[in-house]
Amino acid sequence: MISFKRLVPVLSILALQFALHTHSYLYAHQEGPDGKSFSAGERILYNLEKFGVNVGKASIEFHGTVQKESRSLVYIRFLADGLNFYDEEKIYLDPETYLPQIVERDVDIFGKKEKIREEYFHSQDYIQITKHSKGDVTRQEFPVKGPVENLYGFIYRYRREGAFEVGAETRMNLPTQDVFLSIVAKEPLKVNDHVYETYFFKGQPKRVRVWFEDSQNKFPVRIDGTLGLLKAKMTFISVEKFTP
Repeated sequence: MISFKRLVPVLSILALQFALHTHSYLYAHQEGPDGKSFSAGERILYNLEKFGVNVGKASIEFHGTVQKESRSLVYIRFLADGLNFYDEEKIYLDPETYLPQIVERDVDIFGKKEKIREEYFHSQDYIQITKHSKGDVTRQEFPVKGPVENLYGFIYRYRREGAFEVGAETRMNLPTQDVFLSIVAKEPLKVNDHVYETYFFKGQPKRVRVWFEDSQNKFPVRIDGTLGLLKAKMTFISVEKFTP
């Protein structure tokens, strides 16, 4: 049974994530023309923490440009796995703007399993969301204002072209809200027994906070307010190479 709805009140968004830096990289990175770099085959691993307790693990994989439904798109895979939750996201981005085009999610939150496909129609100001749950299929259209971002796409885009200096400001237009981000400080930050020199990116609403380490690669070493209602903190473990 397929039902069509418009003006859906809630769009669940897996907030931010992605991180990290280690002093001995496990892969050879490629430098871009702007002096910043990342390449296909980058996998970043981190802990998920809540109230100082480790509640799971997560990873981000950058696959580079792939073919998806006859289009050349940048592919990023996110995976979070912990007590009573599992979330895998396959995120396909425009290679020029890094705006999301298609997101496919496999979710199990407290035993509620769903397969979700989000297709973004930026010029028409809506997202089409198709959900498969318990044998039922629903399709919904979620209205948005202007082009919207995916957090992971935003992080890679900012790593590629953003300004890293105190006072720098930017906007991340998510489907449910606009987030205004500014670098408010350059400061040392201790993450899992290692101290990094970081740029502190503070968001409004304030639940979004990111610390990018100060190196050519600008990995986020800590991200606060992730995984929706869980509001977990993501902290760096390591970065490694994989074969896309």
